[in-house]
Amino acid sequence: MTPFGEYCRYKRIQNCVSLKAQAAALSVSPSYLSSLELGKKNKPSKNLIHKIGNFYSLNLNELHELEQAARDSLTTVKIPENSKIQVYRLINRITKNPEIFSRSELDLIEVMINNKKPLKENIIST
Repeated sequence: MTPFGEYCRYKRIQNCVSLKAQAAALSVSPSYLSSLELGKKNKPSKNLIHKIGNFYSLNLNELHELEQAARDSLTTVKIPENSKIQVYRLINRITKNPEIFSRSELDLIEVMINNKKPLKENIIST
């Protein structure tokens, strides 16, 4: 499941809405919505993201969360040609074994990436 799929499924269940009812309201097929929730489809169009936001009456912060979840939900990733060889190696290793990191290790990596600080600085500042 992708971040976008997880967010949409959570909202749908939280609001007691069936996949079929949501699909009808958004003018898409239930199978398409199911594929989005399961991470089998790449991120949807901005138009559909905003339709989902309107459907659930999301406030501005929630809509930003939904948009960020969509950006974080690419199912295929293209590595820029000028990337360091370590980037290729790491991404390929993670692809082959996605469970290589624990939840806390993944959280730490995410903090490091978001802050763009070396590990030592993150540990000291927290």
